[in-house]
Amino acid sequence: MKINDAIDRSTRESPGPAALKTNRRGFLATGFGGWLAGTTLSSGWKPLRAQESLTGPAPGQTQIAVTVNGERIRTVPAQLVEVPFGRGAPMGRTRDGVLYAGFSTEGPGLESILLASGDEGRTWRRKRLDWWQFFDQALPRDSARWLFFDNRWALRSDSFGVLRDGTLLWAFRQAAEGCEVGGLEAECYVIRSQDGGRSWQGPFRVDKAPFPSIGNSSNRMTQLTDGTVLWPQRLGATSTRQKKIRQAAETSLQPWTETPYTATWVLRSTDGGRSWGERTPLPDWSAETTLLRLHSGRLIAAIRYQPTFWSAEMMEQQLRARPSLHEDGFQPSKRVYLADSEDAGQTWTRFRPVSRTLNGPTDLALGQAHGELSQLSDGTLILTTDHRYPRHEAQVLARISHDEGRTWSEEVYHLTRAGGTVLGSSIKGSGTGYASSVVLEDDTIVTMTGAGTCLRWRI
Repeated sequence: MKINDAIDRSTRESPGPAALKTNRRGFLATGFGGWLAGTTLSSGWKPLRAQESLTGPAPGQTQIAVTVNGERIRTVPAQLVEVPFGRGAPMGRTRDGVLYAGFSTEGPGLESILLASGDEGRTWRRKRLDWWQFFDQALPRDSARWLFFDNRWALRSDSFGVLRDGTLLWAFRQAAEGCEVGGLEAECYVIRSQDGGRSWQGPFRVDKAPFPSIGNSSNRMTQLTDGTVLWPQRLGATSTRQKKIRQAAETSLQPWTETPYTATWVLRSTDGGRSWGERTPLPDWSAETTLLRLHSGRLIAAIRYQPTFWSAEMMEQQLRARPSLHEDGFQPSKRVYLADSEDAGQTWTRFRPVSRTLNGPTDLALGQAHGELSQLSDGTLILTTDHRYPRHEAQVLARISHDEGRTWSEEVYHLTRAGGTVLGSSIKGSGTGYASSVVLEDDTIVTMTGAGTCLRWRI
């Protein structure tokens, strides 16, 4: 059964300047709440060319440090191009070789930007999405649907997919926070384009029932050989309820052990992303999950596993104060775990941490989360992760596996420089982001780091 209802919208013209002088709350169109509403760009693409790298010896070149146990053992040459800052930019590739990436930039402005490359990631064109093309002028200004457009600055955590026929899928979460309307809950919408982003269909609302809240994960959608599209989505409690649960855990100084307040389900679409039907669950406490179909046909999931609600600083404080928490089964969270599926994502097995040996302890430090997987022609897997703590060492890292993710090498690839802030930095190429990669036919890896850079590199 289809559990989506399409918002009956086709591409519309943007409203004229007179209609955009103020928004619903009376802010000027140039103010924070209405800046995006009053801005319309031309439909042309803007080129992004390789620029002088931060650390490399020549324009467009850089070096990726490779370390073992924190010691540099070698470097890997890479081509570098600067791109807009963003939380992340999930990527995909069409059959004719065009690369696309879609994401929301981190403030100020919070724009929705589509990047496209016709030369395998060497240069990129950019285009800002004009949300007013979907706007229905007949909507009452106090309706929840009006808020989808009036609060576009609250749209974050994009998901993105490129289907084999070239269709682009782009998902956005409308955060309830900031909408200033009682009872409004988070919603998620998908738009689709069949002409490379020149026009869009939708938005199609993703049904979250019976869950009160929904939130995507800056992840990539995955298409199977039969055309089915898989997309992991978080479903769970509202932000108000989550806050109360966190406060209860912090007051009791005990990890939360009841039913997860949020979990990830794999949604399925059999009509190219217009609707999302059957759901199947991933392991409890899963978040920010990305799937990959391996050459063998098996699916592997990279999961942000986070079974508590404490911040990293609070966990460290509590573990120092109460070492017995280790003996009580307390497991510091926010690391990448993996799971496998042999039945197209219907069930998941071998839930495990990233480790160098079978059944070994995790090799990832606390805070190394939001993993994404890609695969070379020889079967080698590349896992990129967001390394967050300590914050002055924040960076994007990668590891490799030669046995489909069962064990991982001791080498670590440093795709950005340490420093900056989490999910953003004042210096491009530093800090962290939600990295995403595409592997080309010659095994060149094209990685959007989420830290304002795109890399072309090889293992």
